[in-house]
Amino acid sequence: MWHRAVIAGALLLAGCGPDAAAPVIDDVEPVRWLADGTPDELVGGPQGGEGQFAVECSFSHLAPDDPIVHPGHAGFSHLHQFFGARGVSASTVHSDLETAETTCDQQLDRASYWSPTLVDSTGKSIPANRLVAYYRAGVGVDPTMVEPFPPGLMMVAGDQNATEPQPLTTISWSCGATLDRFDAPTDCDESGVIRLNVVFPDCWNGTTISALPGEPHVAYSSGGRCPDGFGTTIPQLHLAFDFPASDPAGLALSSGPVEGAHADFWNAWDPAKLEREVRHCINRNLPCSVVN
Repeated sequence: MWHRAVIAGALLLAGCGPDAAAPVIDDVEPVRWLADGTPDELVGGPQGGEGQFAVECSFSHLAPDDPIVHPGHAGFSHLHQFFGARGVSASTVHSDLETAETTCDQQLDRASYWSPTLVDSTGKSIPANRLVAYYRAGVGVDPTMVEPFPPGLMMVAGDQNATEPQPLTTISWSCGATLDRFDAPTDCDESGVIRLNVVFPDCWNGTTISALPGEPHVAYSSGGRCPDGFGTTIPQLHLAFDFPASDPAGLALSSGPVEGAHADFWNAWDPAKLEREVRHCINRNLPCSVVN
C-alpha cells in the first residue's frame, strides 16, 4: 500500500525506477552529492508574482546512461529519460551540449535534464511527455543576490537509494499542476497527468562544477541564507516531469522503488541568454514565461 502525504499550495519534482537490462555494479558507492539540508518549505510551479522564468521541453530519448554518475560508461545506469539537449549519452562532454539541438521551446537552453522513467506492474517503461523547468530564487532568498549557473555545472537532486519517502520539499508527486502533493504516484485519471516534482539546491561553493562523490559542491539555502562554504546563490531549479496518467498500483521507477526518485541537471544554457533571464526576471522579481 502506498503511503501518501498531502500538502496544499506546493509543487515539486522527482523520479527514477528499475531497469532489468542495466548491468549491476556492486562496487559503486551510493551517490550523495548534496550537503545536508532540504528547502525550507514547499513551492509551487507558476508562482504568481514571484520572480522566475520557465522553460518547457519535450521528450528526447531513453538510454541506460548517466553522464554525471557514470561518465564514459555506456549502459552502466538504470534507464533514464532525457530532455533538452538531444543525443546525450554516457560519452557526452560539455562541448557537445554547447552545439546540440534541443527539445526545449527556448532554443538557447541546451542544458540536459534527466530522470528515471516510470515503470508499470508489467515492467513496461512509461516516459514523461514533457518537462517544465522553473528557475527562481529559493524560499526567503533575496532575489537580487541570485547569480547565473556557471557553464557546465552538474547537479543531482533526490536520493536514488532512499527506502522511505523523501521530504516533499525536495521530491513530490501531483496530478498535473494541482496543489495537492503526495510522496508516491496517485490516481490522476481526472487530470490525465502524473507529475513528478524535483527541487534542486540553490547554493554553490563557487569553484567546483563537477559532481564528485563525497565532495558536495551545492547545498540548499535555509532561512534565506546559504550555508558556510556555499556562498554563491544560484537559481533554485524545480523540474516537473509530466507522465501520462496510469494505474498507480505497482508503479515503480526504472531505478527502483518510487521512494528513490531523483533527477539530474547539466547546465549548457547560452551564457548570455541565461544571464539575461536571471537579471531581467529573478533579480527584478518578475515572472517571465510562466507555464502550467
